[in-house]
Amino acid sequence: MKKYISILSLFALMFVFTGCQKKDLNTTNVSQEGSQKNNTSQSSENTNSGNSGDIVVNENSQEESVVPPPSVIDPPDTSNSAVFSNQGLDVFPQEAFQNTNATFLNISQNKIKSLPSEIGEFTKLDSLNVSENLLTGALPAEIRKMTKLRRLNASSNDLTGIPAEIGQLSNLEFLNFSGNNINTYPNEIANLKDNLLRLNISGNPFSEAQIKELEQLLPNTVIVTE
Repeated sequence: MKKYISILSLFALMFVFTGCQKKDLNTTNVSQEGSQKNNTSQSSENTNSGNSGDIVVNENSQEESVVPPPSVIDPPDTSNSAVFSNQGLDVFPQEAFQNTNATFLNISQNKIKSLPSEIGEFTKLDSLNVSENLLTGALPAEIRKMTKLRRLNASSNDLTGIPAEIGQLSNLEFLNFSGNNINTYPNEIANLKDNLLRLNISGNPFSEAQIKELEQLLPNTVIVTE
């Protein structure tokens, strides 16, 4: 009798053990299926997110194709620089003429009241920064010799005009006359329409009619007025 009970107990234990194995197997399968679903969902979300990013990039690309921002334009060539900024100068530094082959000339943040006609000797300039000085009148006509110039910053001075010779700088891409007292411009500025990307004339007493005329003269240029 005891032997019979022992055999029954053994069969009962085997049944319980087998049931536990099946339960664990089912739990594992459910867990794996849930993990697969989560991975699929994450993959789908990542894919959608990627598509959204592509759309944004494409939208930006379309804008850049019309008027590229400075970030996608070739940066200024500073490989051969002549820098005299923030030195308290009240006249153009004669030392600068020791390097007339410079591609970048910076005399900003001084107290210079005028530029010498000899500035035209810098014929290889890619970028010229004369901002934040005390310049009056207009820039010298000799700037016409800077035929490689792409960037000209004459902001924050006391200029009252733009020289007609500006129209001979056909490679200009960025032109900044903001923060002056300029209320007129030469018709020759229209010669820049093919390459000029951005013209900043904010902080000057231009009338709305003048601004509209500028927009017609430079239809492919972003004109900043405020």
